[in-house]
Amino acid sequence: MKLTGPQHLVQKLGPGVFGDVYLQIKFVPAGSAGSSPDPEVTEDLDAILKVERELRKGNLKFNVIHAKGLVTEDKAPKNIEAICKVKIPGLKEEISVPKAPTKGDKPQWNFKKDVRIAISKKVKT
Repeated sequence: MKLTGPQHLVQKLGPGVFGDVYLQIKFVPAGSAGSSPDPEVTEDLDAILKVERELRKGNLKFNVIHAKGLVTEDKAPKNIEAICKVKIPGLKEEISVPKAPTKGDKPQWNFKKDVRIAISKKVKT
């Protein structure tokens, strides 16, 4: 069963990020002691948790090529000095790209960087 959260967190984090809860539900009729055995557990929780804890190591390869259609409040488009910072949720390091060597609303960087990471094997690549 999918968990949900308060609306302000759903708006901030997105739907479906609150996790799952695994339930066993058994109906016990009125007047019955309910002494029949519990339903069989079909999920192997230890195996599920083991897979979730396993990490896959590798690199994120960043290639910041160019931007287009940049706007600024106080400069003409031809005078924009563009910078680029990339923040990936869950990654401590922020990728700071040097100031673009070209000015304007269509800056070009051709900046490359590899960042070593370890991610859960559940993440699809």
